[in-house]
Amino acid sequence: MNLIKLPLLSALILWCFCSTGQSILQRMSISTGFGNSINPSAHHNELSLSWSSTFSFTPIHLLMLEAEYEKGQLNGYHLRLPDYSPIRERYFTSYQYTGILANVNLFKLFNPRKAPAKIVPYLYAGFGYINFESNLRQNNNSATIKTYTYRVYTNTLGCKLRYRLNPYLDLLTIIESRLPQTLYLDANPDKVNYDNFINFKVELCYKIACNTKRKYIEWLAKPQKTYCPTF
Repeated sequence: MNLIKLPLLSALILWCFCSTGQSILQRMSISTGFGNSINPSAHHNELSLSWSSTFSFTPIHLLMLEAEYEKGQLNGYHLRLPDYSPIRERYFTSYQYTGILANVNLFKLFNPRKAPAKIVPYLYAGFGYINFESNLRQNNNSATIKTYTYRVYTNTLGCKLRYRLNPYLDLLTIIESRLPQTLYLDANPDKVNYDNFINFKVELCYKIACNTKRKYIEWLAKPQKTYCPTF
């Protein structure tokens, strides 16, 4: 293939990709928001805030791909009973997560030719890495008795609802489970199973290059098949 045909092929692929009338930017969005995390294995969970930011791209109507960054905390305590005397062990964990997610649009899975009205549900899964530092303290002692610092591989499973606010903004409500491959995330390694924690998040999504005339791809019905010309 010579140098003249390469630009023509690239233009043809781009034309086929956007033949539904949507630009590349109409398939992109940026969202950011806050959440609270819960550790199911802890005896008590305290307020554990997180902040996340996500870049989304929808290559086809059924699938949305995302790159995510999250920074947060896990706070609470465990109870130990040595010699029948309870000891309260508090932990404070700070973490940073980066990863990618693949979302399945459930509305378009079951209603491919119909445009959503106000709400779009998703199921998603992904993977990434968590960098964390976990500190352990006993009872009311403010001094840290143990510190764990690791970078570990992490799986993510979750579901979300997208609510349309206006042509420019959507509201996302999210429930997800992070599954790090470590026993040290909550400074309590005396377990058999890996740690996990649950996030409850609310995010505001800005739809890039969308307005009253140019809709975001998530709010459009799946188009009829368009065939590329053959030569």
